[in-house]
Amino acid sequence: MKQFTWVICSESIICEDSFELHSVDVELEAVEKQICDLQVKLAQLRQRRDAHLSQVKLRRDTVTPTT
Repeated sequence: MKQFTWVICSESIICEDSFELHSVDVELEAVEKQICDLQVKLAQLRQRRDAHLSQVKLRRDTVTPTT
């Protein structure tokens, strides 16, 4: 009878472990997606910054007389 009880307990522990592993996997996937989304946003912001800096430089070159 003890062996049967142990089997039930061990199945319960395995089930809890499987659920915990699944939960961690789901959370990991969500964080990886956030990182990917942030990398895309970072690239977009860098492009906007570079375009803005380029426009500012063009205006300065146009306004500033050369000597």
